[in-house]
Amino acid sequence: MRLFVCLFVAGSLVSFLAQPANSPGCCMLPSNLPHKISQNNQQAIVVHSGNREDLILSINYKIELANPKTKPAPPAELAWIVTTPNEPSEYRIFEYETLQEFSSWNHRLCHMPRRSRGSCGFGCSAAPDSAKTEYDDLVMSEMVKVGPYEIQPIKARGQDAFNQLNDWLKEKGFPQEDAKHMKYFIENEFTFLCVRVSSQKGFASLKSNGQLPPLHLTFESEKPYYPLMFSSRQGVFDLMLNLVTHQPIDFDKNHSTLEQLEASDEYRRNVVIGKSDLAEKLGDFVDEHPSDNKKKYYLNVVRGVKVNSEHPITKWESDVFFVLGKPYDGKTGSMVAFLESVEMLNFCLIFLLVSAVCFYRYASRNSGSGMATRKMRNGFPVTNEIRSV
Repeated sequence: MRLFVCLFVAGSLVSFLAQPANSPGCCMLPSNLPHKISQNNQQAIVVHSGNREDLILSINYKIELANPKTKPAPPAELAWIVTTPNEPSEYRIFEYETLQEFSSWNHRLCHMPRRSRGSCGFGCSAAPDSAKTEYDDLVMSEMVKVGPYEIQPIKARGQDAFNQLNDWLKEKGFPQEDAKHMKYFIENEFTFLCVRVSSQKGFASLKSNGQLPPLHLTFESEKPYYPLMFSSRQGVFDLMLNLVTHQPIDFDKNHSTLEQLEASDEYRRNVVIGKSDLAEKLGDFVDEHPSDNKKKYYLNVVRGVKVNSEHPITKWESDVFFVLGKPYDGKTGSMVAFLESVEMLNFCLIFLLVSAVCFYRYASRNSGSGMATRKMRNGFPVTNEIRSV
């Protein structure tokens, strides 16, 4: 037994040391630095209706210095690769305070106690429609600068797209990707957003532990999408994902996805909210979404703890797409979404209360009239009367 434990520990140590100090992944440091970068938390909002999605994404990164005793300076920049099903039409910086406030509000609204225990933000920038350079199997759009980000969209189409991505990484001094790691995105023609993050003005380097400003992207997607598969080399991290959809989430069909995300079951499902209330919390961009569902949205919270641990992302077959159900219309649709909505819950409570009062009054009335019609003998009611022949 001791021999087995020793061999296991030794094998794990060798495997860890064999990894490059700065391996390619969602976040990368310049290839000439021995430091490592990982993530410890992701926080996001997904607003989806029709084929439109607004993704607001913020991550916490952690840079491990190669030799802390020598106090080497952290790098001055990093690369952040974000994948989307289609090229975004808008790029914005979202206010972090609004993201935090909405997450807290959604948590309070959706959290299910257990018996056992503003505006669109600043720095808005629309993607240019012109000045696109076309290649044989690749469309590389013009670079967009918003806030601290320089974003180079690359629309993935075949091997040429992968080569172009590596050309960008090499030109900027970052490690190049390997084809196996990018196979899923190339085959499914995803768009790569190459985001270059530089240190703040007046600072020579990035913080060792920091948070990237929330990036707000608008793109087309048939289903609600969250980019997570590319974070397979970012260590173990937590996830707080706020889902806002025009149709309820089908939790039965999303069971395997939620299991991979290590999702907690402490939240109510498909809580209904009006579009006006949502716009008040998030901003005017909500009004740009289609309004074909009586201006209602369904709120859900997906809280993942220690993502990429028990269910390693490297073993996933696809990225995170959520399957939608049909809104309940009284005849068809998801009964679960209907019963678990706030409106229906209030209706059920009122109905049960009124029914209990009516039943009590009816029982009291019948009990009194029955006593009045019973036969009395010597002042006592007669229940069984024996007749003699």
